[in-house]
Amino acid sequence: MAIFRKIHTQFWSDPFVQTLSPEKKYFFLYLLTNEKTKQCGIYEISKRHISYDTGYTIDTVSILLEYFISEKKIMFSVATNEIAIKNWNKYNGNPSPKVQKLVNQELEKIKDKKLIQYLYPTDTVSIHNQQEEEEKEQEKEVEIEKNFNVEEIGSEKVKEVANLVWQDQIWKEQMCMGLGMKIDELQKWLAMFNSSIASDKIANFDKSSYKKISRGWIQKQKQKGVVVETGVTKTSSAPTLTRLS
Repeated sequence: MAIFRKIHTQFWSDPFVQTLSPEKKYFFLYLLTNEKTKQCGIYEISKRHISYDTGYTIDTVSILLEYFISEKKIMFSVATNEIAIKNWNKYNGNPSPKVQKLVNQELEKIKDKKLIQYLYPTDTVSIHNQQEEEEKEQEKEVEIEKNFNVEEIGSEKVKEVANLVWQDQIWKEQMCMGLGMKIDELQKWLAMFNSSIASDKIANFDKSSYKKISRGWIQKQKQKGVVVETGVTKTSSAPTLTRLS
């Protein structure tokens, strides 16, 4: 049985991951956590080995690899059976100097040097610098969201989207796991979120943006010390819209 490394909770909140089908989500998680992985984000593994671990046929493995290659999330060397995971440090990074030293040692053993250039485009490998770049990308995403303030959503639209999102059981479980709460508490938070966002102006407001924005909103409220009462009865419908006074 494969030995899996612990995965950062940011994996579950990644907008890209949330759009994946269960099959692709499982496969991507496997690529990030299987026993062959290295701290540098590049490791050697064959399609046959992946097939053995996952239970997928080699043809299915090839199709899934091609998908993530097309999405520019990985690079796979057929010649050396090595794979590089883009944004590796986003999920498994560690800024420790000891880890940095290990990364450099591992990179010296990589057979296909193109994978190193893919994952570390500069000559000097620096986990810290790569993390800074990822933080800048996140800031850009936030800035883009601010520039989308073009049309008021309205309570009916929020209710419609909230009902659709609430049917996503996997997302609810991920939210509870990532935010450290139970389903009834999540339901309360989302009711507050629905009420607060109805008058906001966001273009192309849909399930994807709802999931992304609601998580960030809840995190900010918790940081401010806002709490909600628990004990809400579980239902199969989305939280009701109630404007807080």
